[in-house]
Amino acid sequence: MIRIDRLQKKLKEINKEIDKYQNSCSHSRQHIQALENNDIRLVCDACNKDLGWPNYDELQKWLRK
Repeated sequence: MIRIDRLQKKLKEINKEIDKYQNSCSHSRQHIQALENNDIRLVCDACNKDLGWPNYDELQKWLRK
């Protein structure tokens, strides 16, 4: 179980690093993406942060692709 504890600690550290990077990102470029749970969201191109839901027009344009 010690190995699992080490892995969980590393995961926690990596998640903190990702949060820090995403919080400092300007999110200047975005795209629409279907997430793992089939939820459609706006996502930052640079940091991959979920930024919310696209509006109706953005969603319709994405669906036509």
